[in-house]
Amino acid sequence: MKKPVKVKLFRPKKFKIHNHDWKIKYVKDLFKTHNAYGLTIFDQSLILIQLPTKEFVVTEAVILNVLLHEFSHSVLRAMGREDLNQDEDFVDGFALIASQILSTLK
Repeated sequence: MKKPVKVKLFRPKKFKIHNHDWKIKYVKDLFKTHNAYGLTIFDQSLILIQLPTKEFVVTEAVILNVLLHEFSHSVLRAMGREDLNQDEDFVDGFALIASQILSTLK
């Protein structure tokens, strides 16, 4: 019998924008408290991401898309593009395309 293959999950914990440190925390109650799978807290340079729980199915594809969505918010704020940062349709579309690019890289 073959051993199960261990899959390393994509769970970055920090990144930098303009040499400023940001943190990423993975939590189990974000959807309950904020009705969201991701949340960017600008004044704390913090991104929160919903983890899978018994109540909330969150796939790896969803986590990647949510990360890219929240990254987009932080990048747009750093660029001074608050108009685009507030446009959830733009941010969603950008994140979906970026997610597809990353997931199909060869």
